[in-house]
Amino acid sequence: MKQILQQLRILHIALTVPIVFMGIVFHFVLLPTIAADSTMQNHLLFQVVVVLMAVGSMAFIKVFMPKLMLNAQKQVDLQSKLQAYKSPFIIKMAILESVAMISLVFYLLTSKLFYVAMAAVWLVLLILEHPTPQNIARELKLSEKEMKDLMRN
Repeated sequence: MKQILQQLRILHIALTVPIVFMGIVFHFVLLPTIAADSTMQNHLLFQVVVVLMAVGSMAFIKVFMPKLMLNAQKQVDLQSKLQAYKSPFIIKMAILESVAMISLVFYLLTSKLFYVAMAAVWLVLLILEHPTPQNIARELKLSEKEMKDLMRN
């Protein structure tokens, strides 16, 4: 059980940290050289894409993630529930990360701070999904006994 929690935390960090580093590199290293040569004046299409991705991602997370979680919730023991939880967790993290990454790429192409703001919002959402025992217990709808077992690890 402790190993599964550790794996989830490592995965969460592995998906969160690159967004921060990409933003820093894009802003301080790449953007000054690209912005000077940029002819990207109309970024309305990029705004539409980012907003549609954001709305679509939230809709997917709200509608389909509970259905994906059902398999994990139906497991008999805590170990099986945690094992089954990994796949939906990975899917959710990848969805959140993708919107942030695309926002940073569009920032690189347009130099518009709107995309940094979008990436920051999605980064915060990604950070809030850190796999703490409380978050896992809430998503898996664990019993009191399972919650205590999870907290002990």
